[in-house]
Amino acid sequence: MPGATALLAAGVLAGDGKLNIVAVCLLGFVSTVAGANLAFAVGSKVGPQAFTRPGPFVRHREAALRKGTPIVQRFGWLAAFASRFVPVLKECGALLVGALGMTWREFLLWNTPGGLAWVLSHALLGYYLGRAYGVSGSVVAIAIIDLAVVALAVTVRYLRAARGGPRSRLLPAAEQEE
Repeated sequence: MPGATALLAAGVLAGDGKLNIVAVCLLGFVSTVAGANLAFAVGSKVGPQAFTRPGPFVRHREAALRKGTPIVQRFGWLAAFASRFVPVLKECGALLVGALGMTWREFLLWNTPGGLAWVLSHALLGYYLGRAYGVSGSVVAIAIIDLAVVALAVTVRYLRAARGGPRSRLLPAAEQEE
């Protein structure tokens, strides 16, 4: 279960009185910071080869490295802070900044408040949905929000390509090579 979904669900349960919201936020915060630090350590140890090593999803990992490197190089600390909120960096931001040589101290300084903001935004959204609509109503609200986000992402991607961008933006990497 993705972390965002788990936090939303736990927040909904807390809003409905079944869990303690402080405990949900604390557990979410400790988990997200620990996970990010582990990923950072792996990235620091392995380097960019973590993204280019042959194996499952190598094209996706290479694409994450190709797209994420300029972001990390340009924004540095902001990439460590906001990586949880950016689609490409969400899955591999900590690994990437570690692989690209950010110091652990700088990573910790910026990733920790980013993790706190991420946890609070998701847990509290769920909490207030749970208080307002109860568990069953919140599940429907979250499903609608998820579908709206997916529809928005697909629409933006399509509009970017339709505006004269290369067709390759609509095609997976394997189809581009043919």
